[in-house]
Amino acid sequence: FFQSTANTTFDINTELVAVRQKIEATKRGIVATDGAKDEATLQRLVSALSQLQDKENLLIKQENLLVEQHLKQAAGPVLERFTRLLMDYYSIRNKKDCMVLGERSSSKVISCHIWPYSKRAQLTNGPLLNLTSTDIDNPRNGLRLAKEIELAFDSKILTIVPNVDADGLKIFLLNKSYSSIVIPSSYKRVTFGDIH
Repeated sequence: FFQSTANTTFDINTELVAVRQKIEATKRGIVATDGAKDEATLQRLVSALSQLQDKENLLIKQENLLVEQHLKQAAGPVLERFTRLLMDYYSIRNKKDCMVLGERSSSKVISCHIWPYSKRAQLTNGPLLNLTSTDIDNPRNGLRLAKEIELAFDSKILTIVPNVDADGLKIFLLNKSYSSIVIPSSYKRVTFGDIH
């Protein structure tokens, strides 16, 4: 269930990027046509823009539904214990604080594993985390992230790598088409490119 949710969410996110690019192109077309006084073309572009915006809203609703299903699936005492371990380890005071975005007003911040729980048997004493499969719930293998960042990580839109300039980790955006997309729950209008 977890992996199929990420793949479906990835497909939705990919379609959202395409729709948003079409919206911007249509807006540019409207601006260009407005000066030419071509009423039929202008009406067609305005209608197309409305349809694209409706499609964008539908995709966002579908994505939110999938995220809610994912969160319900992951909820439980084990996740709550992992959350407490992460908050203690990283000295996080508020459950609504994302380790990338900082303080947030949204309650959609979740505890996630850097090395996937489903692949814990493959976790060896490697250079990134220096953990074994029995350490899967070690707080060094976890982060508190906004749901959109966690889903982008699971969908391989971004990755988390060691920061060679400082102790810790940093985010690297793998899919550059997401650079200008605003992370919806960031109240400071942060884009995926901003966290890269």
